Amino acid sequence: LAATLPGRELLPPDEPRFAMVGREMYRSGDFVSLTRGGHFYADKPPLLFWAQTVFFSLWGEPSETPARLPSLLACLALVALVHRAGRRWLGDAAGTAAPLVLISFWLIFWQGAWVSTDMSLSAAVFAALLAWDVETRSKGWSGRCFGFLGGLCLGLACLAKGPVAIVHLALAGLGLRLGKADIPVRRGPPRFAFWLGFAVCVAPWVLLFVERHGAKRLGRIFWHQNIERFWESWDNLEPFWYHPPYLLLGLMPWGLVLLGGCFFPSFWRPIRSSPTLRGLLAWIGLSVLFFSIPEGKRSVYLMPAYPAVALLIAGAWPAWRRSPAMRRTAALLLLGGAMAMAGVWIGMGFGVGPAAALGASDATASVLRRGVAAVAAVTVTTWTLTAVGLWAGRRAAIFGPSAWIAALAAVFPFWLTPALNASQGGRTFAETVRPLIPQDAALAYTREKWEIAAWNLDRPGLPLRKKKDVADFLKKDGARAVIGARDWLEDDRIHRENVEMISVGRLGTRPMALLLKRPDRTNASVRTARPGLARQNESRTSSGR
Repeated sequence: LAATLPGRELLPPDEPRFAMVGREMYRSGDFVSLTRGGHFYADKPPLLFWAQTVFFSLWGEPSETPARLPSLLACLALVALVHRAGRRWLGDAAGTAAPLVLISFWLIFWQGAWVSTDMSLSAAVFAALLAWDVETRSKGWSGRCFGFLGGLCLGLACLAKGPVAIVHLALAGLGLRLGKADIPVRRGPPRFAFWLGFAVCVAPWVLLFVERHGAKRLGRIFWHQNIERFWESWDNLEPFWYHPPYLLLGLMPWGLVLLGGCFFPSFWRPIRSSPTLRGLLAWIGLSVLFFSIPEGKRSVYLMPAYPAVALLIAGAWPAWRRSPAMRRTAALLLLGGAMAMAGVWIGMGFGVGPAAALGASDATASVLRRGVAAVAAVTVTTWTLTAVGLWAGRRAAIFGPSAWIAALAAVFPFWLTPALNASQGGRTFAETVRPLIPQDAALAYTREKWEIAAWNLDRPGLPLRKKKDVADFLKKDGARAVIGARDWLEDDRIHRENVEMISVGRLGTRPMALLLKRPDRTNASVRTARPGLARQNESRTSSGR
């Protein structure tokens, strides 16, 4: 995971958005009120941004690597906790296998060093579950101390992503209870010490926020971000069946193994005979069902249930390995997946397709092709070897997917990081645009791609949501600049006689433009700089891309 950090640009949508909030907290010193682009930000609680501020301070300045360190450490903590839970609940063999299965899930690997709240949420929820388990097993002060620690962990989970953390813990406890798992959490709810720890963790920030902004504002934020968002989602709208297929994709390559095995009785036999495995399966099923209810869905919403999948696979693996039919079916699916990856690579013209979609230069296209080739080569090789091991019934085949992740991490700094940077182009964009903006100009961004532009330029600006807002911004006195998607800004209703439009490269697949208003320019000199000039300016600035 650490190998994926150095030099990698922030990738939208989440990374630049959250990194900007952390950078503004670091510079303002305000640990209570969150801001983004100078405006109040209420989408997420403050834990991630507190951690980013600490790492920015240790690093000496805000940058991409320290912004990702909170998720990296949370992922490592989750791996250690899954190892502990596997040994406690399923035995030493499962304790060894479970963390390696967990880290070999594609979504866990990708989010393990990503600027997001989901990894911190997952680690804190699972830590609270383990502490709840120990609290129920223990008596006296030992049990109370572990209960208090579990409450602190649940509080941290709520400070990471909100009250949904309580929902995840409740789904885990209910699933283990329904499966009659041999885990004491099913004996009853957490005790008083648990909720005392929760209150001690959450109350200080809540009280400071209420003192500054009032209880009514906090209530509105809670209602809007949790209740309204659950029943009437306004983003990430997906059909009811979204989570099952995307769960299998997030579990790759284990998704193919589970898909191939679930049609055989030998797949279900160890689950039926083990109450703990039944409880883990119930936990996963309840999570999928609950988060399928709202229209707003993302694959990361199920991430706190991924440890249950890893434990389920590790616990059932010895029995699954003894079934030749199931094992060989899974091997054929893995081999088919490897061949499909090779076919996709060839179908993209050995990586030429992504480069063409970005309109990349020859040098950038070469970087992109090398990155795509590295992913294809690593995936085809490791998945094929895993399939051979599965077919032969080798016990070590369970470690094949983790070898895939290790190989990806090994090639990441040399091929994948340059390819990801080339596909986004945030730093190159900033180098092109920065000298074009007068130092005394008031700056604004249109909504699309504005976080990644603002992060790389490191220059505050007003986010504008509508074209009317752009026109109103340009009407005001003084030098002004607006950065946005070129097709969005090619609108005569936006342009005034003293406004010039310059094409400034791209962010991702979107061509970007810069609107400049210089009050000292004459009308005649700027009429030629209307939208038609964008194509001429593009050739003038192409070397800066």
